[in-house]
Amino acid sequence: MTILLRRVHELYERDRPVLLDAPYEPPYDAWQHVELRSWRAVTDPRLNHRLRAEQRIAVELAGERWRPAPKHLAELQQLRRMRIDFDDAKIRLAPALLTSSTAVVLQRTDYSAFLVTNKLGIVDVMGYGERPLVRAEEVVLRGGVIPNLRRSGCSNHLGVDVLAVVDDGRIVFTRQTAANQLSQKLLVSSGSGSMDWSDLRRGDDLVTLVERAMRREMLEELGIPDRERPGLEQLRVLGYPRPTHLGGKPQFFGAARLHRATTSIKGIEKRYAVDHVTLDYSPAGGVRDLERAIERFESRLHPSARSRFISTSGCGWTGCAAIPGRTAGCTAERTRRTGPTRSRARGRPRRLGLSPRPSAAARRPGWWPGPRAAR
Repeated sequence: MTILLRRVHELYERDRPVLLDAPYEPPYDAWQHVELRSWRAVTDPRLNHRLRAEQRIAVELAGERWRPAPKHLAELQQLRRMRIDFDDAKIRLAPALLTSSTAVVLQRTDYSAFLVTNKLGIVDVMGYGERPLVRAEEVVLRGGVIPNLRRSGCSNHLGVDVLAVVDDGRIVFTRQTAANQLSQKLLVSSGSGSMDWSDLRRGDDLVTLVERAMRREMLEELGIPDRERPGLEQLRVLGYPRPTHLGGKPQFFGAARLHRATTSIKGIEKRYAVDHVTLDYSPAGGVRDLERAIERFESRLHPSARSRFISTSGCGWTGCAAIPGRTAGCTAERTRRTGPTRSRARGRPRRLGLSPRPSAAARRPGWWPGPRAAR
């Protein structure tokens, strides 16, 4: 037991000097390549269109829990498990998700499996003697390329990012602490995390499952009360990329339209979130103006902002991509922390950086894609 604890204590992560970057195996080599500063990803606009149109993709379940096959990775996973707060059961995408897919196979895995596979694209796991215990090139790649998901040796659990767009003219971001496994001390979208096995329901199709996971992450991280809980019809899946620096780990992006959003940081989330930052916009503005506001917001905050959800309008990843265009100009782009401050002159709560409140006509539900049956 003493030897085991010593081995656990000796483990630490060190940022890779260069993020993992490698070509993809077919058919992903023909997907659209996207570059966001030092980050790269591949995505298929045709598949993204299917997801936005909510075309049904059936869900099938694999029987066995996935674990890393090599013995040394399995042992390292056990050691890593002892150094994390939670090791929740996650959902792994087993075969490829392609434009032609009518069904996907999902498999149960553990979060700790990600730490010894996909995450090796951004960190080296170090041990005694300050040497890497395993290298991404040995685990993530096959013949020097990022393989098809069916041949991958990575956990490839499904990630989700969702941007909350509030009717009163706010887009809410979360500022993370150093306790997070990814994006420490950076701004992320309103809900940023991964799918839990418990998100699954009997009869789910893929889009419904993704939307439910996005909603859970958003509610947890924004601390939205139950009375403001949105229905799944208020969420949209916008895109599916494979980020290269995480070994092509599957990721879904989306947006949520919220009628109200009372945000707070509660319970265990206080360990992972510092505060919430708000971008104010005019709902009367169109999708293009909202995109410009988000891009200006992101460029001003660099390098404190994570760019996965920002400045990606060309692939339809931004939340505003779900908002049909109107021609009025966007009038606000400042930020504020969650919670009111007091005006020195009158002692009343005021909103920092907020443009004039839009008219009732500008706030009417018509600016969101049109009605679906509630689920």
